Amino acid sequence: MDLPKTFIDNVISSHGEKGRKWLADLDGLLQECERRWSLKMTGIFDLSYNYVASAEFKNGKEAVVKLAVPGGEFISELQALQYLRGPYIAELLDYDGDMGLLILEKITPGVSLAAICMDDEQKTEIAAALLKQLWRAAEPVRKVNSVRDREKELIMESKKHSDGLGDISAETIKEALKVFAYMNTTAGELYYLHGDLHHGNILKRENGSWAAIDPKGLAGEREYDTIQFLINELPSVNAEYTIRKRIDIFAEKLNLNRDRILLWGFCHAVLASCWSIGSSGIPEDGFIRSAGVFQNLIRENGISFENTI
Repeated sequence: MDLPKTFIDNVISSHGEKGRKWLADLDGLLQECERRWSLKMTGIFDLSYNYVASAEFKNGKEAVVKLAVPGGEFISELQALQYLRGPYIAELLDYDGDMGLLILEKITPGVSLAAICMDDEQKTEIAAALLKQLWRAAEPVRKVNSVRDREKELIMESKKHSDGLGDISAETIKEALKVFAYMNTTAGELYYLHGDLHHGNILKRENGSWAAIDPKGLAGEREYDTIQFLINELPSVNAEYTIRKRIDIFAEKLNLNRDRILLWGFCHAVLASCWSIGSSGIPEDGFIRSAGVFQNLIRENGISFENTI
């Protein structure tokens, strides 16, 4: 199979030898999928960490086939698709956990919010309306990832970047860890969240409504689920103004706490900066700038997070 180098590097970087074996087996997995579900792959989407292709069943119905290295992230997405099911998220048509396979509704026309020419405030209002429909109260009996796991991830990342990360100093990473600990200790009611609702994961349906794709699925405060949208698709200049306006809309439309949005925003933007390094070794500039914006706004508003460490 002729696969993009970036995709191969990302899979190996994330999964090591397990990823290498999965890549070697990928062609066979796709053939098995076509045979078992009587479908044919018709095109490949941009590949990052999972193999995603459009497909067509024998009856002409279209679908999306997503293959991932089996494991924790795949299970989390599967659980999220099952728990958040409804008209506001892509429908799960079938799956095979051992294969790391999801067969999903193909949203048509499927234009993303990132690609739509529209005022940023309107886009934020669309995201707010979608989040309001997606969230579910977290059930204690369900074993799902939580925002506490994100804190643990930043602890691990801090060990890799003991000297800092680009424009993010080692002290800033320590501060983000402090904020994560404070936020998880003082968290209020927990909800089941999408976990990765940015502009590219919001697609338009034929009837004009919007639906989410690619949920990560985790339990946490609702404020946390706004952050991926806040730190993506930022202008090259005056990002602070855009972030402020987006926060105003989320806080008003969803009755959220602004201080907690800022605090979650800071620690998650630092974590996202670490994640974004990937195989390139270069963190995403927008995430780094976002971390700085949140840090400045926290100080400007005199928000404290000093009582847990």
